[in-house]
Amino acid sequence: MSIADISSKQKISPGATEINPANFLYEDTEPENEINALYVNSKLVGSLGNIITITGKPKSRKTTFLHSFIASFLSGKIIFNSEAIRPDGVNIALIDTEQSKSDLFKGIKRIKGMARIKKLPSFFKVYQNRPLQSFENRQFLQRLVLEDTKLKIIFIDGMLDFVADMNNIEEASDLLFLLQKICFENNILIICILHENKASNYTLGHVGSFLERKSQSLLRVEKNEAGSTLSSVYMRSDEDFYPISIYYNYNSESYQVNTNVVRDTIKTAKELTQGELLKIVLQLYETVTFLTYAELSTELKRLFKNQSSYFVKQLIERFYIDNLIIKVGEKIYNYQNKPHE
Repeated sequence: MSIADISSKQKISPGATEINPANFLYEDTEPENEINALYVNSKLVGSLGNIITITGKPKSRKTTFLHSFIASFLSGKIIFNSEAIRPDGVNIALIDTEQSKSDLFKGIKRIKGMARIKKLPSFFKVYQNRPLQSFENRQFLQRLVLEDTKLKIIFIDGMLDFVADMNNIEEASDLLFLLQKICFENNILIICILHENKASNYTLGHVGSFLERKSQSLLRVEKNEAGSTLSSVYMRSDEDFYPISIYYNYNSESYQVNTNVVRDTIKTAKELTQGELLKIVLQLYETVTFLTYAELSTELKRLFKNQSSYFVKQLIERFYIDNLIIKVGEKIYNYQNKPHE
């Protein structure tokens, strides 16, 4: 049976149109509507038409960082080393699906405090969707975008309330299709929060898997003794940013950047012992003796998939670039693409 025969027998969903490949042909010109909107430590995290996902364990202060982004958009100020740029005439919305009225009120008060404003601007709307079911949240989002053509930046806290079953692959796929369609057709930036599994550093369900693959930037918030740290898991449009650590200052009753703490998961690369480093080398070079810098970076990201990209860079800088040559027993290992003589 030919491809044409198979295609002719496939059913088209009600209301759908046939796919014309010409409509999806790439044009080799710079997009006119590419508008950068969010930077963290001077690295591009988000632009209109994309999705940013913020992950982390419960109570890791994901919402605090989300609120700092909102405050930066509202004020035009750099907050927690993050700079948000609101395009002229653009509206912003926050959809909160989790907090009570009291907690949301405290959150909005925090946003105003960070932005140093007494009243929320007219271009910013807050919606409390806690009473809505998952399908109602999806309908709400579609209606909101249709009714407000100036709406270009949407914050969603949290994304799991847009699906009834986070492990249902069809439901997760439909949600991601809806989000991408909204972003692409309306040039909207969606910044959302998605919880991680309490026992691991993986996002929850198929929704998490899809969001990780489709996001422009995937950020992680981790709680530690000094406070909470925001790091980049991956960035499509720029290099990873230097992690940001914040703590609560009880004297000023506000969150502040801790310039003395940079923390990676479990251990920083600088804390690894020489023996631990040699063990990593043996794992990396099981079948090869030489790796290019790019290959080395890829393998380290695979080996430390739950660590931040900053951890990988730190590890390369500490062990491979400083030493260049690693000798274990009678074998010599090198990250160069040619044998060491």
